[in-house]
Amino acid sequence: MERDKVYICSPFRVPDHIRQRGARATLRQHQLHVAWAIAMSRRAFEEGFFPVTPHLYLPTFVRDDVAAERRLALDWGLEWMGDCRALWKLDVPASSGMQGELAHAARLQIPVDIITLEQLSPFMPKPFLDELACSPILDASGMGH
Repeated sequence: MERDKVYICSPFRVPDHIRQRGARATLRQHQLHVAWAIAMSRRAFEEGFFPVTPHLYLPTFVRDDVAAERRLALDWGLEWMGDCRALWKLDVPASSGMQGELAHAARLQIPVDIITLEQLSPFMPKPFLDELACSPILDASGMGH
């Protein structure tokens, strides 16, 4: 069965100001970003779409901390976007990677749908929902305070 593709746009890289808080904060924020991407992909799947989520796939073999590899991964994601009927953006401040994706979607005239954290919550693992409610470490905006 053929499904329309939607491009998933959410943060992946942990911002420097959170990295400065230490390894624990960096790890937990990264885990939150991955959980958001998985939850958005699951939501798309359950709504009958094929989620295109490059930031879940490419980091398994592309090193994000190597500038040339990061650029190549970002370019591949933009190439895949051309096959998508829409872009779903998580309603958090856009990271630099997300900004590039949004600009590319505009050039391709791909509609952008905003997915709120509230809309995403049914697809989030309960431990993250609980921790977001009470943790000063995790930053629900994705970009920091």
